[in-house]
Amino acid sequence: RADGGGKKEMGYDEVLLHLGEFGRYQKRIYFLLCLPTISCAFHKLAGVFLQAKVNHRCLLPYEFANATYPLPPERINMTLPWDSATKSWSSCSRLDTNFTEEYFDSGVPANRTVPCQSWVYDPTKYVSSAVTE
Repeated sequence: RADGGGKKEMGYDEVLLHLGEFGRYQKRIYFLLCLPTISCAFHKLAGVFLQAKVNHRCLLPYEFANATYPLPPERINMTLPWDSATKSWSSCSRLDTNFTEEYFDSGVPANRTVPCQSWVYDPTKYVSSAVTE
């Protein structure tokens, strides 16, 4: 098609006829361009699996480092404070007491809380993640 200025306007099909269709060279370039996008996708999605939020609680002073996540029901009220914001037992603080058998037998929880020094993680959903390591 010629316009008033003597220039020829070409449509998409005409350009393809002039340059050639999607051949071996274009396929190779397309493949090479796709390689970095694959690694970017893995990098972008890795955080979903590596930084998963794992249930946790404080490691109590009387427990060993390899303690299991669940606490006996009768000990939860005596060791962890209730967090009204999350409506669950706190996972970032514990009651400040000496945790003797007399304390547990009394049935009256301590008033003061202290922040956790270390944590016990629930391995039922995720065995290992960046958070637990």
